Amino acid sequence: MRQRDGVSSKTSQTPPRNGRPFATSPPMAFPTACTCTSATTAAPGARSSTPRPSPRGDVIEDAVEALFTANGVPFIRTGSHNQAEVAAHFEVRVNPAPDFVVFDDTDTLRAMLECKGANDGGTARDKALRFGLLHNESVRLGGIPLLAVLGGLGWTRVNDTLGPVVRDCDGRVFSVANVDEMMSVSPFPAVKGMA
Repeated sequence: MRQRDGVSSKTSQTPPRNGRPFATSPPMAFPTACTCTSATTAAPGARSSTPRPSPRGDVIEDAVEALFTANGVPFIRTGSHNQAEVAAHFEVRVNPAPDFVVFDDTDTLRAMLECKGANDGGTARDKALRFGLLHNESVRLGGIPLLAVLGGLGWTRVNDTLGPVVRDCDGRVFSVANVDEMMSVSPFPAVKGMA
């Protein structure tokens, strides 16, 4: 250890037991679907201290909406603008309402779907709790199917993130990569083409 301005700093480190050298380069950045929306163009990989809106937040919801539209599935994509309408019409009491409600040609609620993205395990664990509330609501409504579409590396933690979601959704859990497979799961074969 060497002293500099009264502060100790390590100038040499011994390699770990497995013989691998310590990393000397900064961590790699992973590409994202984010695009720069400012008036000025930043260099690729540049960071801005000012948060800016990006299309990244709705990637999962947009994929589900495109799938439902392409297959003629009647649905409502919920948001702050229609929470009260969904609650009144379908008697959904959980607040906020699920991201999507699917209904049939008689306006009967047929499924609830929630989309969640999480890039770390802690966030995924916190978001997994929401599926417990939605599961209780689906049971209260007579066993309406609850489905999940998940995205991000946070869901790779199985025991405390993915496991509870799979349990609460009775196995009806999808990702953007396999979201089209959702059309073979109840209630979608029965409501396809009704929109």
